[in-house]
Amino acid sequence: MKSLFVGVDPAKTGATTVIDDEGGLCGVILWRTRTRKKVRCYEVRVFDAEENTVTTQMIANVIFIGKIITDFLVSKNAQIYLACEDCFVRLNPKVAINLARLSGQIISPIEYEFNVESKFVRANDWRKTVIGSKHYTERKTVKKQSLQFIPYVLPCIKQALKVLGQHDHITDSAGIALWCYYNHNS
Repeated sequence: MKSLFVGVDPAKTGATTVIDDEGGLCGVILWRTRTRKKVRCYEVRVFDAEENTVTTQMIANVIFIGKIITDFLVSKNAQIYLACEDCFVRLNPKVAINLARLSGQIISPIEYEFNVESKFVRANDWRKTVIGSKHYTERKTVKKQSLQFIPYVLPCIKQALKVLGQHDHITDSAGIALWCYYNHNS
């Protein structure tokens, strides 16, 4: 049975990247908030690299993002290894609490379906491991580094960036998936 490494960059606008045990891209799920008829919802775009297709769904609740990711993974019939970027508390703990809730809603359906436990990784830890960023580099700089360096470390991600757009959430989730891969194989 093949192995898949799943990296989740959780946020109201976020992404999940799925790579296989040979470093190939299986797919990317990208989401963002939208407003439809004065109601907040999420637009979720699923890029299946193996099928070279993009599907778009509008959903009302964040937990359905996790369900969409789970359904995508089930279709691949593989062993799942899951990593999620951990919350970071800056000046406002309320933001960290909301992000922790959102992260849990996204990864819980995956953990339940595959009976796996997510590994949480701090942003500066995966960035140091995957792209060599220094610990206290400014957020703006590391986002730029992610967009520049992840496509060189994981060339197959260029396909998703071309189809879905140049989003740092995609390269960050790919970096988290690579971190998961490196930690599983070390």
